Amino acid sequence: MKLCLAAYNNRIASVFDNANPLKLFVSTAEGLFPAGEIWIPQNGAAVRISTMKALAVNVLICGAINHTTKSLLRETGITVMDWYCGDVQEVLAAWRNDSLSAVSIFDDREADG
Repeated sequence: MKLCLAAYNNRIASVFDNANPLKLFVSTAEGLFPAGEIWIPQNGAAVRISTMKALAVNVLICGAINHTTKSLLRETGITVMDWYCGDVQEVLAAWRNDSLSAVSIFDDREADG
């Protein structure tokens, strides 16, 4: 499985549309491994969506995201997990431990994947 974190300064970006870089990780039975960073020009959602699709991203973890962009990502088969925040390493640890609710922007929210 390929995981993408929408980042800014080594934290989850507050808004997906402004995120750079997109940090990629591969999740296997053996663990979670870095798979690179992609810097995307600020040319709108279409470039971000087509890039993520071409990279075979399965899951996106981000902060806020436009409803239309979220719908288009889901239509390409990408699971969007929005409204998360924190340091990239903190979010990765939460992902590994199946505890993303610990890094949710909302205290009482479970991940809606």
